[in-house]
Amino acid sequence: MISQSSTLSISITATTNVSCNGGANGTINIEPNQVRVNLDLSFVLSPMKDTIEKKIKDELAKLFTA
Repeated sequence: MISQSSTLSISITATTNVSCNGGANGTINIEPNQVRVNLDLSFVLSPMKDTIEKKIKDELAKLFTA
């Protein structure tokens, strides 16, 4: 009798570009163990950086918290 053992390992990585007519451009990278969001804010949006960052973190927490 032949015994066979196999392991399946799948790694998915996705990247998308984000653009907003209001002055934000960036990327979202989805990796097996993390989501990385990089945004370049326009001068107009830069005073709202902390608010935008908090909102993104809150939304990601809702999506990925079990």
